[in-house]
Amino acid sequence: MQRLKEAGFMLIGLGREELFHGFATPLSCREFLSATSLDDLIISERTGEGEGCSTILIQAAAKWLLDLDRSFIIGGEENISAAGLTGCTPLKIGRRPAPASNGKGDCLPNLAAAVERILKLATGGGGPP
Repeated sequence: MQRLKEAGFMLIGLGREELFHGFATPLSCREFLSATSLDDLIISERTGEGEGCSTILIQAAAKWLLDLDRSFIIGGEENISAAGLTGCTPLKIGRRPAPASNGKGDCLPNLAAAVERILKLATGGGGPP
């Protein structure tokens, strides 16, 4: 992830409220951010299948003035299901292909491979994102 920061990418962690319920406090979130490469951590309520993720992406785009068509989302199947709705390029960590209605995306074995793919796409070496 540090390589993405060095390449000029903004890194934002996205999460659903129920994942943090009873475990996270504002102080623990600030401590987590200071110990990572993340620029922000956005936590949102889950509203429905895929819908919560697209809501979080839209919140992040509004807060940080992100161009979602030039953005990537890395995660498991549930985390990236909304990528096609928002224009993001999904990079699924796992074995099955990434579901994206926009025709973009890859399935990669791990986070390191996702970072490599993003850097390759950013330099024009990986075909269209």
